[in-house]
Amino acid sequence: MRNLFIIPIILLLVACSSINKNDKDKNSLYGGTLRVNENKQVTTLFPPTYKDIASSHVISQIHAGLVKFDTKTLAILPSIATDWELDNSGMVYTFHLNPEAYFHDNNCFPDGKGRKITAQDFKYTFTYLATQNDKNKNFFGTVDKIKGAKEYYKASATDSALTEIDGIKILDDSTLQLTLDEPSQRFLQNIANAAASVLAKEAVDKGIEHVGAGPFYIDNYTPNATSIVLLKNENFYLTDNNINKLPYLDSIKISFIGSTKTELRMFVDNEIDAVFGLPNDYIVDFLSEYIEQFEAKPPVYILSKVQEGTIQQKRGQYNLYHSFVRNLHTNYLDKIDFSTVYLKEPSIEEEQFK
Repeated sequence: MRNLFIIPIILLLVACSSINKNDKDKNSLYGGTLRVNENKQVTTLFPPTYKDIASSHVISQIHAGLVKFDTKTLAILPSIATDWELDNSGMVYTFHLNPEAYFHDNNCFPDGKGRKITAQDFKYTFTYLATQNDKNKNFFGTVDKIKGAKEYYKASATDSALTEIDGIKILDDSTLQLTLDEPSQRFLQNIANAAASVLAKEAVDKGIEHVGAGPFYIDNYTPNATSIVLLKNENFYLTDNNINKLPYLDSIKISFIGSTKTELRMFVDNEIDAVFGLPNDYIVDFLSEYIEQFEAKPPVYILSKVQEGTIQQKRGQYNLYHSFVRNLHTNYLDKIDFSTVYLKEPSIEEEQFK
C-alpha cells in the first residue's frame, strides 16, 4: 500500500523543482544530443499522409506550418506566420509570413539551397490537402473549413476537378488570406496540426517526404530503420523570448523499441534521456526501486504527469526524464516540440533544488 503514496509525493517534488529556462549564461543553452524512444515505428515523414503518433512526433520537428501549439499550454503560437488578423465576421484570416522562413537545403532545389517560403507555398499545400489521392489522409480536420474546400475535394475525385479553392487568396508573397465557410473556434488548432505543414512542390514532385522548414532536418532517411537522427537546422527562423536562436540542441536521436521494459532499462543505463507515456503500473514499481534517484538533491530522475484532458490521463500516464533534460513538455494531444529543449546538469545551488 505504501507504493501508492510514492507517486503523489514525487510529483510534489517535481512541482517544486520545475526547471526555469531563464538561464543567464546564453551559451549553456546550446549543444548536445537528446536521445528518446518511440514505441512504434515511423510510417511516413510526409505530413498529409501520417495518421500515427510516432510519425507526427518526427514530422513536427522537421516540418512547420503557419502556426503551432505551445506544448505546455496548448495555446496557438506563431510559426511561419509571424502574426494574423481575424475580421469582424469571424471567417476571414489574414496571415503575415516570416521573411526569414526557408525550406531545408535539399537537392530538389537549384544548387541544393532551400528557398524562401511564400504564400504560394501555402496555397499549394492547402490545395494538396483538399485533393483526393492515396497519399492524402488529412483533409478533414485541417483545411476542410476553408470556403470551397469541400467542393474542391469532392470534384478532385473526378475529371471535373476545380482549378481553385475560393477561400484561399494570395495578397502578396508574404500575405495569405483564408476565408472559412463559417466561423470556427478550432480552425487555428486544425492548421497547427503537423498534417498542415507547408510543402515544397519541388520535393513533392520528386517524391521526397522529409524536406520541411522545421527546427531539425534529416540528412539520410531509411524507412523502417531502427533509429533516426535529426540534425539542427542552422537557418531556423524562430527565437526564444530572449531572442536566442532556436533550436538549442545539436541533434536528436530517436530509437524505435516497442518494449516498455527495454525502454526503462535503457533509461536506467543512460542510453535514452526520457520515456514518454508510462502507465501507472510501471511507474509504481520503478519508483519503488529508484526512489533515491528521485529524492536526491538535486534529483537524478524527474517524473511528470501527462497534461490532463483524456482517458489516457485518467489511466495514469507519466513521463520520465533525466534531470538534465530541460523544458521538455508533453500533453494529452500528443504534441511535442524539441526546439526549446536544452540539456543542463542540475546543481544544488539552483533555488528549486535547495
